[in-house]
Amino acid sequence: MSDESSLRILVVEDEADLRALFRDTLEFLGYEVITCSNAEDAIRLAYEIHPSLVFTDVVMSGMSGFELCRFLKSDEKTKDIFVVIVSALSREVDFDMSIQVGADDYLTKPVKLESMKQVLKNTISPFMKTEKWAMSTGA
Repeated sequence: MSDESSLRILVVEDEADLRALFRDTLEFLGYEVITCSNAEDAIRLAYEIHPSLVFTDVVMSGMSGFELCRFLKSDEKTKDIFVVIVSALSREVDFDMSIQVGADDYLTKPVKLESMKQVLKNTISPFMKTEKWAMSTGA
């Protein structure tokens, strides 16, 4: 098991079948996965478990994924968590909003395995390489 596989990923998705699909896929890739169905629970979990990455749906009851991202990125305790917006909407305005709220990446549904792997490579993998390098040099 690699160091990357010990990282926690939080999936915030209000549809149970999609939440399970994300969980199963990420666990298959070797990650520890925690799931919840709304942004309010995601905030509580972010404080409790401090995940390395959050995949969040946009349209949910209560707080939206955009609002969740803005909250996480503006809080000192959670600002370093990578946030990926996942949306069924592929409009440019939604992509632009993701950037405005501080998201680290954006995926459209249905999410393809290769797209998910690319997001993991772009977010978590560079971080892990930096950490491994810093640890090996005693920095």
